[in-house]
This record gives sequence, C-alpha cells and structure tokens, in this order.
Amino acid sequence: MLQPLTENDGMVWNSGWYISTLGFAYSQLNQNDKARYCYKRWLELEPNSARPLYCIGYLEYWDKRWTAALEWFDQALEIDPRYLVCLYRKGVALLQQFKYKQAKDVLKEAVQVWLHHADADWQKRNRKYFYRSVFYLGKAYFGIHSYKNAVRCFRKVLDEDEYAYIDEVFKKYNLAKAYFAAGEYDRAGDLLQPLMQAADAKAWVFDLQGRIFVAVKSADEALKVFGRALHISRFSYIYQGRAQAWLLKGAVNRAVSDLHDALRRDRKGKHKILLQLARIEMDRDRLQDAENYIRRAIDFKKKIYDADYAEAHLALAELYRRKGDTEQAKKETQTAYSISPYLEWENMLTEGMEEMEMTID
Repeated sequence: MLQPLTENDGMVWNSGWYISTLGFAYSQLNQNDKARYCYKRWLELEPNSARPLYCIGYLEYWDKRWTAALEWFDQALEIDPRYLVCLYRKGVALLQQFKYKQAKDVLKEAVQVWLHHADADWQKRNRKYFYRSVFYLGKAYFGIHSYKNAVRCFRKVLDEDEYAYIDEVFKKYNLAKAYFAAGEYDRAGDLLQPLMQAADAKAWVFDLQGRIFVAVKSADEALKVFGRALHISRFSYIYQGRAQAWLLKGAVNRAVSDLHDALRRDRKGKHKILLQLARIEMDRDRLQDAENYIRRAIDFKKKIYDADYAEAHLALAELYRRKGDTEQAKKETQTAYSISPYLEWENMLTEGMEEMEMTID
C-alpha cells in the first residue's frame, strides 16, 4: 500500500527512478493528480529526458484531454523523435480529434521506427506498439478514404498479431469495414459471419452486415439483420442503416421515421442524419425542406465541432442545380472542396483521388 510522502523524503525526491516508479504506481491506482505531481518533479530532475514529458502526456491522454496530451507528446518528441510509444499515442490522440492526415503521418513514422530498429530484442519488447500502430494507421487511412491501404494495415495485423495485442473481433470487424468501403462485399461478409454467430455478438457487427445487404440491393435481408442489431442495442447508427433498407423498398415514410429515431438518440452525429433527411426531401422535390435540413446540419457541425461541413455544402450545390441556379451551385461546390478534398456523395469516392501508398512489409 502506498504511503504518503513528505518533502523530508529526500532520497526519493532526488531520485528519478524512485519518483517515476511512484508516479506509475499512483497512475495504476487512478490517482492521476498525485502521479502528475511525481512526474513533474521527475521532469525537474531530468529536464532533458523525454520520458517524464511522455508520462505527463499519457495522464492527459488517459483522461481524454487530447490537446493537452499532444502538447506534452510534442515536447517529448522534440528530445527523442524516434520515441515509439510516444509516436503511437500521439497518432491515436490525433485520430480522436479526427485529424486523419496528421495521424497517418505520425503512425507511419512509428511503424518505420520499429521496422528499422537494429536491436531485435528491442523490437521484440515493443512489437505490441508496432502492431497497434499498424492497426490505428489503418483507421487513419480509412478516415481519408484510402481504403486499399486500410485493408493492407488491418490484413497485416490480422495475419501477424499472434499475441492478440488487438482483440480478434476488432481486427476482423475493421478489416471487414475496409473491404466494405472498398466495394469488396463478399470478403467483408465472410469475415462477419463467424462474428455474427458468436454468443456475445455485437450490434455493430450486424449493422455492418446490414449495410452490405443494402449495398447489394437485398433490402429484405438487410431489414432482418438490422432487426437483430436493434434487438441487441438501439444505437442511432443502426436506425440510420435501416433507413437505407426502407428506402430500397420504397418505404420512404418508414425511412424518415427511423432517421428521426436516430436523431433523438444521437448526440454528436446529428449533422449526418440531418443530411440524410435532406437528401430524401430533395428526392421528393421538397427543396425548401431539404435546404432547411442542410443548413441545420451545417449549424450543428459548427456548434459541436467548430468546423464547416463539406458534404452539406456539396448537397447545397446539388439543391441549387435542381433550382437552376448554376452560379450558386458552383460556389457551394468550391466551398465544399476547399473544406475537404476527400468527399463522398452517396458513398462514391471522388473521381481522381490519388491513392496514398504505404510500405510496411
């Protein structure tokens, strides 16, 4: 059991090893304020060491204060640019902020640090962070719609991670999701089948299978699978997926009802649901209702994420084209692509997007 320390405990406070060990023990007990104090005392003793800076950053990371964590990680990496675990944590923190391109660059660097390290024993001790870096690199590629590279990352982890540094369900699910996004529906479905048959099958596994059925126009099969997902959990995104199945069957009112159920359950993704509703209203030639939904989507994203909504501006461009206002349509298209070059309209990749290559073999 930890005993409280006083300033009189000179041997401890003058030893970086003692202080760091004590800080780690406090962190394991979720006493992060005490751990933070220890790490800052450690930093006073060793101001040119990257480790105390990383450890302080990790406490912020653990508390999900991503911006603060990144500031400490950056300081650590200024001292040691090849600090593997720090690069890995920085990449994950960037992913949590939806900064996919930056995360991709940092995680690629982590992968390269491990691959090119000369000490085989060091590689063995740190392979956990290598495979985790590759896994989250896959998520970063997915975030920028580079699905083939996402597949390569997830496939590598699934094939090689024999020590289960990443849970098997997550490995297969994320690979299936990448195959689905790349249009390889059979491969995605093959990965999902054993996950769906598990006694503790997750709702999001059935949801993805439902989306595959929607993509191949099997509305009835999709509705069955979405029903199973909703029996497990009534997540907002499942209602969104089922709405697409209802649309396939021409049951527009049921689709709208599901989307409103999704709106009521969602806290941070309402802008996407509002945009789905806008597209339905556009298809019904209710252009004013569609515009209202689009502008609500833009306002919501600005309020919650302090960011503009590229896809919504692209939808506005389509709306203005239908109204015959080609000049305003052009302006909205330019606005959309100035916000993000990685745009999708009805789940289709923008033509001409360059493939981002990665060497991890």
